[in-house]
Order: sequence, then C-alpha cells, then structure tokens
Amino acid sequence: MPGWLTDNLSALLTYDAVSFNKYLDTILAAHQPPPGSNRQNQSPWLFLDSANTIFESAKRRVYTGKAAEGESLTESEVLSESLRPVLEEQPKWSLLAEMLDEIEGDTYFNPVIQDDSNGTILVMCSDQSTCRQLREYLQTMHVRPGPLNEGEGEEDDEIDTKPSATFMMRRKLRDYLDWKKNFARVSASLFNENQKALNGYKDQSAAKTKGPPNKRRRVRGGSAAAAGGGRAVNSGLQIAEDKASQVASLMAEIHPTDVDAAQKDEIAVDSLEGMEDYFELYEMKDLLVIHPYDGDMDEHVLEEVRPRYVVMYEPDAAFIRRIEVYRSSHDNRNIRVYFMYYGGSVEEQRYLSAVRKEKDAFTRLIKEKGVSTCNSPQKLLLLTFLEHDNHDNP
Repeated sequence: MPGWLTDNLSALLTYDAVSFNKYLDTILAAHQPPPGSNRQNQSPWLFLDSANTIFESAKRRVYTGKAAEGESLTESEVLSESLRPVLEEQPKWSLLAEMLDEIEGDTYFNPVIQDDSNGTILVMCSDQSTCRQLREYLQTMHVRPGPLNEGEGEEDDEIDTKPSATFMMRRKLRDYLDWKKNFARVSASLFNENQKALNGYKDQSAAKTKGPPNKRRRVRGGSAAAAGGGRAVNSGLQIAEDKASQVASLMAEIHPTDVDAAQKDEIAVDSLEGMEDYFELYEMKDLLVIHPYDGDMDEHVLEEVRPRYVVMYEPDAAFIRRIEVYRSSHDNRNIRVYFMYYGGSVEEQRYLSAVRKEKDAFTRLIKEKGVSTCNSPQKLLLLTFLEHDNHDNP
C-alpha cells in the first residue's frame, strides 16, 4: 500500500475540502509524466476506478459543474454546465461551535464555586495545521460575505446567527484557483526550458555520432515502432482541466466583497507602536487556547493553563491518561472533558486500536509480574536461616 494512501486517510479527516482537493492535485502532478515523455512512473493504484472516485468526490466537495465541450450552447445549458461553489464544511466545525456555546451558557447560568482552575477552554488537536484551521474558523464563523442577491439578507435572520465557514472557504477557494493557474504556468515554463536544453544536447550528440550514409541501421523492435504500436506518448494520467471561461465565472461568483476587505490580515511582525492604546492583557477565564498534542509536554500545558474545559478535537489515548493523572493529582480543580471523533471512521478505528494495544500491554505486564521470582533480601535471609537450622538439627 503506497505511503500517500495512508496520508490520504489522515488528510481526509483533518484538511478542509479545498486543501484536500489541492493535496490531491499535487499527487497527480507528481505522478504525471512530463509532456512529450512516454515513461510511466505512476503508482498502479492511480489507474483504478477507486482512484478516480476519490478525485471526483474531492472535486465535487469544492465545486460542481463540468466544462462543456460544445461551443453552441443555449443559456439554460450554459447555466447548467457552469461551475458553482459547494464548499463543503467539516462536520466537526459546527459541533465545536455548539460545544463552545454550551460552555459559555454553562458558565453564565451555572457558575461554579471558585476553585484553583483558571476557567480557560483548552482545545487539543493533532498538529499545528489543524490549530491554524480551527483558529481561522472560530475567528470568522460569524462573518458573512454579504447577500448574494438583493434583499436576501433580510429574509431569515436566524441563518445569520448560525456559525458557518462560508467566509473562510470562499477565501480558500480563491487562493486555490490562483495557485492552480500559477502552478500550470510555472510547470509549462519549466518544461519549455528543459525541452530546449534536451534538444540542444540531442543535436550535439547527433552531430558527433553520425553513421555511414549507405548503411541501414538495425533497431531492435523497429518493426513494432514503425507500425505505431505500443502506448501513445503521454497516455498515462491526465489531469482534468476546467475551461478558463468557467473558472473566470466561478471567480466572479466568489469575488472579494467589502466584508473581505474589512477583515484584517494576519500580522507576522508587529512594531508594537502604541501598545498601551491597542493591547491589553486578558483574564485567563476569557481565553480559548488551541494547542497540538506534544507528548510529555502536555502535562506542562495542563499545569500552566489549568483549564476548566478541555475539548479533544481528535482522540488521543495518551492524553486521556494525562487528564486522569491531572484530575487525580488536583482535587481542588474542576475539569470537564469533551471528546470528539467521527463514528464508524478510520479515526475511531485508530483510537480503538491504540486502546487495545494499551490493554494488551498492561495484561502482559501483570502476567509477567505474577509469575516472576522474588529475590528480595528478606526472602534470601529466610532461606539462609532455614538451611543453617537444618545443618544443626539433622
């Protein structure tokens, strides 16, 4: 089983729809032979129907529609064949937003007695990319890109209050389409440069090794080559491309609005000018910390943050044991844990497999300790005393 198939399972659970489709595009580009070449280095799995199903399903999660082949199309056919954004959201996103609303309501309507906890909400993820994804979602889940049609925003106010990743996904789709256009341009320019270099090298080699004028050169397998048999040049995997006009219409549909322009970009470096006017220290009870699993360092995170609510966005058996130790070590700290996973998925199977391995390891350790010999000093002293007593009283 190729390694990238295993990576696909993890990417399907953690990546958003646009990032996952982009990831599959890079896999196809990596296995695609260069134009003009008939060398086939692809994994055989890519030629199966199941691979095509994965690529098509990933694309339909981002946008639907297919490039029309004919030029004379009616207006209804053009609308039916145009590309439309779908932007499927991860199911865990809305569930995480509901958990945070529940925690906020619980802290407001059912305040607990003040204890040693800080009241912080700690969200634990698998890696830094998932942390960035959740941070962007939580920052923009109540931002709306604006009504698509006039008067649409006044029809139902309840829809606007529900958390949604539409704003984030539209921005990701715009970045993806720009990346795809630039990637195709860079690939074509690199191929042209390489092709020119190869043609110059072939011309020099042909001038040096020119054969006699009246002798026929025998080529092994020449008859098959002359008959045009074999595989056609570049007949392997082909990346499905959409028409430029339809991509342009899709870009026009998700073009940046005034709301997008009003959003602040991420600041990598800040001079901290006017720090007293624009910055302040938040209380720990108002913080939401998103942190990746980091082995033994998770114990230090729990001790430093002292959270009252812990959301395990992805299951991790080792972190559950650390939570149990943390709770038993601090009786004066109340903590509530939320556990999230996709039921019936590979994520659940991985977690159950980790728990099964842990159980088997403890069972094996208990059995080994149960049958092992005891060589304690007290037992050795008792054996020496009994042997000495037997010699004195035969």
